[in-house]
Amino acid sequence: MSNDKSWQIGRVAGTPVNLRASALLMIVIFAGLYFPLLNSYADTQTTAILAALCVSATIIVSVFFHELAHVFTAKSFGVQAEEIGLTLLGGHASFSQQFTRPWHGTVTALAGPTANLAIAALLYGAYQTLEAPSLTLSVLHISATMNLFLALFNLLPGLPLDGGNAVSTLIWNYTGRQSTGLRVAARIGQGISISWFVWAVILPLIQGKQLNTVILVWTIMIVIVLWGGAHASLKRAQYLNEMEKLTLGHLITPAHVVRSTHTITDLYTALRDNAPTTAIVVSETGHPLGYVDFNAVSTVNEDMRAHTPIASVTIPLLPGSVVPATATPAQLVQALRHGRDIRNIFVVVDAADVVGVIWTVSLLNAVHPDQ
Repeated sequence: MSNDKSWQIGRVAGTPVNLRASALLMIVIFAGLYFPLLNSYADTQTTAILAALCVSATIIVSVFFHELAHVFTAKSFGVQAEEIGLTLLGGHASFSQQFTRPWHGTVTALAGPTANLAIAALLYGAYQTLEAPSLTLSVLHISATMNLFLALFNLLPGLPLDGGNAVSTLIWNYTGRQSTGLRVAARIGQGISISWFVWAVILPLIQGKQLNTVILVWTIMIVIVLWGGAHASLKRAQYLNEMEKLTLGHLITPAHVVRSTHTITDLYTALRDNAPTTAIVVSETGHPLGYVDFNAVSTVNEDMRAHTPIASVTIPLLPGSVVPATATPAQLVQALRHGRDIRNIFVVVDAADVVGVIWTVSLLNAVHPDQ
């Protein structure tokens, strides 16, 4: 968990917008970088400082609109964003669920750079047409260039960049394996990170050139973002690879089915001496209603069991606990992640028949064996 303090500065389309304390540091860094250039056009240093802060603020606003484009596009596909975060290294949009179709992810990924291209075009248009002081025109030109850079840079085909997300989802769509798309795009991201560092730092040093401070700062940020994001994507790809090998068949526990109108005695008569770990209670139409609480059963006197309906010792199922046999463990984990209630069990059905159950603890142990 990050210790970076944040403030919620608003909500857009139901999504909170959180400004991290580190984002303020980014404003200071970029203001310092562009101050010398803008100072050459300003009448006073105070004016130059204000202009440099304006450029930095424009970068933050541009990043915000970039993430906003992701959020609105995802929402059009039925995926709600949990947060827009503005940080030292730019921004991110966190989503509550996966896209149902890979190409939805591709379109959502490309929406961010498209927004920056539109902003760059507007700013360049203003720069070309406005009759304004040279300082104002410089601010417009720098801001337009930064948006163009953000767009083109994010279109590079490696994770964690938007272009990498697009490549990842396209490979996922072609191969049917999300882990393969993540792994390929993450490796490309690492390659871009190394290539950028070689181009911006190593080659100039070999050629005996002096490093440009602005390029050096951008390079440090780019390498941190790319390498860190690509490494995280590789870890997720490894996790998904294990998940893709896992099927419900590995996790299902057999269960006895009993009608809600039956008694405890009926249950024990049916079970005889081979009591399973789970008994699923179903309605007269066969729909699963809950599972028997054997601890509660043990508290019922033996002479009362013939008159005690199973429904009285049943723990009701939560909504979404009945899943088809065609579901995947990844889908069950997704349901656990975003469910508000504590879910102990999933009942697996094939058509109208109960196949068995999957206990939450068994599912989590399978997908997180080291935890």
